[in-house]
Amino acid sequence: MKLSSKINIILLPVMVVVFSAAGAFSYNSQRIQLVSSLSDTVENELEHTSQALIIAFHELESKTYMMLENRHLQNYFRNQSIDSSHYYLKKELIAYAEQLELQYSSLRSFALLDSTGEEVVYYDGIDPFSEVSDISIVSKHIPEFLNSVGKKGIKSVKTTSYQLSKVGEADFELSLIKSFSPDQSLSLNTFSKGHKIYSFVMVFKLDSLYEIYHHIEDKIKIPVSVEIIPSNYSNSLKVENEITNKQSSGHSLSVHLNNELWGIKINLNSGDVEKLFKPYQWMFIVIVIVVTCITFIMLKMLIISQIIDPVVKLTKQVESASSNDSFFIEGASGNDEVSILTNKYIALISDLNNLAKYDKLTGLPNRNRFTSDLGRIYSNSRKYNEMCAVIFFDLDNFKHVNDQYGHQTGDMLLKTFSSNLVDSFVDFDWDNIKVSEFEFSRLAGDEFAIVVGGIEELDVLSLFSQRIIDQFNQGFTLDDISYDIGVSIGISVYPNDATNETELLKNADAAMYSAKSSNEKNTYRFYSEKLDLEIKRYDEINGLIGSSLENNDFNLVYMPIYDCVNGSMIGAEVLLRVDSPCLSDIGPAEFIPVAESSGKIKDIDYWVIEHALEQLSIWIEEWGFNGVLAINFSSWQLSNVEFVNKVEGLIKKYGVAPHLVEFEITETCFVPGVNKNIAILSELHDLGVKISLDDFGTGYTAFSQLIDYPIDTLKVDRMFVEAIDEDTTGKPLIDIIVEMARLYDLKVVAEGVETRRQFDYVQHIGCHQVQGYFLSKPLKGETFIQQWAKV
Repeated sequence: MKLSSKINIILLPVMVVVFSAAGAFSYNSQRIQLVSSLSDTVENELEHTSQALIIAFHELESKTYMMLENRHLQNYFRNQSIDSSHYYLKKELIAYAEQLELQYSSLRSFALLDSTGEEVVYYDGIDPFSEVSDISIVSKHIPEFLNSVGKKGIKSVKTTSYQLSKVGEADFELSLIKSFSPDQSLSLNTFSKGHKIYSFVMVFKLDSLYEIYHHIEDKIKIPVSVEIIPSNYSNSLKVENEITNKQSSGHSLSVHLNNELWGIKINLNSGDVEKLFKPYQWMFIVIVIVVTCITFIMLKMLIISQIIDPVVKLTKQVESASSNDSFFIEGASGNDEVSILTNKYIALISDLNNLAKYDKLTGLPNRNRFTSDLGRIYSNSRKYNEMCAVIFFDLDNFKHVNDQYGHQTGDMLLKTFSSNLVDSFVDFDWDNIKVSEFEFSRLAGDEFAIVVGGIEELDVLSLFSQRIIDQFNQGFTLDDISYDIGVSIGISVYPNDATNETELLKNADAAMYSAKSSNEKNTYRFYSEKLDLEIKRYDEINGLIGSSLENNDFNLVYMPIYDCVNGSMIGAEVLLRVDSPCLSDIGPAEFIPVAESSGKIKDIDYWVIEHALEQLSIWIEEWGFNGVLAINFSSWQLSNVEFVNKVEGLIKKYGVAPHLVEFEITETCFVPGVNKNIAILSELHDLGVKISLDDFGTGYTAFSQLIDYPIDTLKVDRMFVEAIDEDTTGKPLIDIIVEMARLYDLKVVAEGVETRRQFDYVQHIGCHQVQGYFLSKPLKGETFIQQWAKV
């Protein structure tokens, strides 16, 4: 089938579907806009009508106040003792009421009632035989008002109630009742049992409220159905209206307005609404047909002239070349579509070849090319019984460069490093370096590798590694800026370390990871079986730590802290214990360093701090605990910028007073004088918590350096306490520590007290607090708090 015929079969149905869908979408959009416009129109009318009702109520309220403030009523209250006052009051009030000018309604009736609801004056202009009890608002308002006033004291109550009532088929009445005392201003709403209380009722009649909506039909050209639903009674007059719209599948429109005293509902029939859409339906059908036909014809003509004809021409050229047994198409020199397509195709094949084998940023061979080179060099090594190796390395602290200076700087650094690295190997005396092949590669991100074949002596690998390290002797300089990055290198050799190329790369990666995990900067490691066991052990422990955190396999115990003077229990140190059998067998001495190295120590610290604070909050609430809870945290947190905010959030979460919390940091965990350590500890101290220096004396902190730290307490290491029993003649070092701490106004806690002699000694020299197995072993939470409560 020819391309032109395929275009008819493929293009026309697609265009019909697409344009039909677009037309349907446009029609539905237009219909939604019409319905929205109808809804807006109806809503505006509802708002207008509701506002008219509110104004009518305000008019009723205004006229009520005018009636209450007129002089006839005031004279009545002053002259109630005169027998004729009641007669003249009704006559004068009727005359005054008939003079009121009403805009939205007409007066139906009014009444003055005493505190029991009995009429003093009652007038009904329509039904002279009606009674006050016929006004339903009276029976609701007066009991409610009197109940609110009560029997004792002065009460602030609602004095006014409102009601909209339906009378007959199309008429409505507005009712208002206001309770007041002639002894005070009408504006006051405070009453006591001693006040004289009256209530005044006014009822207005609204004539044919439905006539307000007749002009809606003139606006939208379709019939409407209107329904007004009184809500009868309220002691407040709110002006807020809530409007809800509901549109059914039959395109009918129903709009509701709800107020405190009424609801208004307007319905538009689905058939009437659908009539509005008919003209638009035909208009969109015609537009879709016309646009589809015109677009199809134009597209087909363009495709034939711009694509099919050039392709047919190219096809003939290919057929002609094939018939001559010389199937070769060279680059075209013209500017037509086929020439451009041919040249672009040739260029694309070249670019794809480069992309498949070379890294776009650095120009070095990429992972695909590295894999190919590794396989080839490995096969040659096996074939000729030679050694080959992989030197795997990545840049330490490179992520910090990206985070702090941006990825553009990071990319420039990688590009510069790659160029410098290649250049640094140029000046080798390659004639005397006994290798047959040597290939650089960038594998991913900041990971690089060198595959070396035909190795006769392994020393050459150390030489190559040192040449890489030389790039980072003083950091790495780029545009006169020195970046604090380094390199970690791992080396794996065939056949010593691997039996295939996959193991060769994997073991080089493992050796690099070992170099990175060491405390040495800019170093390289050769793979070994011992190294492999260490890595597997590390991964095993790291996995167990993660699963223990997920399964909540940790618990806390509490080492009591006692006052040295009176021996009372004043707090406890929180100690971590492990419930996981596997992690318990390993022990903290082995898994804590792994946690610190992997970064999981952060999660362990947060677990301990949160559960300790949660327990402390429970003890405070249930036992009135007011002691101090000492919580250890790792040195890892001294470089964690989120640590202080996290601690602050947990303290606020559990509502714990900060002064009841003491955070302990081991002296050996930080270098004195480092400003970052001081800043973190100062921010932590500013939260209101106490800071103690644990295991003091085991590090290298001088007393003169402590003045720089926000330290409240020194916890003397147990080895100084043990020396008390060993030293019988000289002065134990703990004496000096206590004396110097006194000069710096620091509290001293003696740890590891296990004998009476040790306890008496630290008490004698002035230690403030003490803990150790002589006084108590670590206790579970329930046991600790029970013992504390006995003190």
